[in-house]
Amino acid sequence: MTTPATISSSPTAAGSARAEWRANWPLVLSAMLGVTLISVPVYSLGLFMDPLVREFGWTHGEISSGVTVLALVAIPAGPIVGSLIDRIGPRRLALPGVALTGLALAGYGLLGGSIVHWWIMWVLLALALAPVNYPVWFAAITSRFQASRGLAVAVTMCGSTIATVGVPVLVHFVITNHGWRAAYFTLGLGWCAAVLLLAMPFFYSAGDAARGTGAAPAPEVLAGLTREEALRSPAILRITLAMALTGCLFAMLIVHLVPILTSAGYGRAMAASVMSGIGLVALPGKLATGWLLDHAPIRWVGAITYGLPAVACAAFMWFVGSGAAIVVATATLGWGMGASMQSGAYLISRYGGLRNYGLIFGAIMSVMAVTGAVGPTLAGVLYDRLGTYDAVFLYGIVACLVAALAMATIPPYPDWSARAEPA
Repeated sequence: MTTPATISSSPTAAGSARAEWRANWPLVLSAMLGVTLISVPVYSLGLFMDPLVREFGWTHGEISSGVTVLALVAIPAGPIVGSLIDRIGPRRLALPGVALTGLALAGYGLLGGSIVHWWIMWVLLALALAPVNYPVWFAAITSRFQASRGLAVAVTMCGSTIATVGVPVLVHFVITNHGWRAAYFTLGLGWCAAVLLLAMPFFYSAGDAARGTGAAPAPEVLAGLTREEALRSPAILRITLAMALTGCLFAMLIVHLVPILTSAGYGRAMAASVMSGIGLVALPGKLATGWLLDHAPIRWVGAITYGLPAVACAAFMWFVGSGAAIVVATATLGWGMGASMQSGAYLISRYGGLRNYGLIFGAIMSVMAVTGAVGPTLAGVLYDRLGTYDAVFLYGIVACLVAALAMATIPPYPDWSARAEPA
């Protein structure tokens, strides 16, 4: 079994990307499975709707409101959890967070008929999920990888694809054979238990490992921007702008993609195929972008990553009746959605350093929670007022071009070696 002492605590000491992977691949595997927890509640909710409507008489809107509760709790939680990552390390947050998430998901299996009970469960789940959000897993990855950091972040982010594909299949099977309550018990006591069993022996950041062995963490772990400097950093502000603008667009399109395609004359089966295609393209998009982040000029990689979904919006707006345009839209949207979060996580580690990585990333996640909560509602209001989604597509084109410009003009990487502070 891998222990803190047997995992390399200094990514620069590894000497090469291959050495980093030999030393730290169990950490990446545990973090990748941990990332799946972030997607489990949302990607499984649609399968629970009909059983909950039949049993309790709730409306689809009331059931969907749980996601809004989740987003509202995530807004203030981001900076708090981020600060704790920097103070006590990701491991001390992740392990109890996984356990609490499992208990919270299993608790849905005990639901009564009150909609207030439903909302309370979403508040509890949001509090449990806060310590297992993206910054926790990426903080450990970025502390251990230097030469191959982009690819390591990309592989970790593949956990969202695993959840997208695996969770609906598992939930559908259990609901069909054993009922919806058993499906929640399975997610809480089964899926989360698997995450915890892998995280316990392998999930250690460089600082976590140092605390476990009594050694001092590598100097680079403490190098980076102060909180005040992060607020003034042109690079961090550019990254925040790009992630917030595109995150809002992705939230709009994920929720409204089926209505977008059906209003254009396509059947629901076609719409479902497009959604599946986006998920399939996202996986190679993540891995390819991860490799490019380690080997190509960051300005070009960032500009392409955040600008590419503009092509999808243009295809939806002007060429939606063309089958070829739908293929192009699926490919570009899937690639952009798959690579945007990991690109942001990587860029924050390079431009903000690791000294306050959790706090900076957590604050940006709070901004994205706001835009993600507002985006789908705004898209619905625009459609109700105008009778078309063209305003959404126009926003997407402008937002992606602004985000691409922000990345194309981002300054060179700072040199943190001169600012590294000993533990």
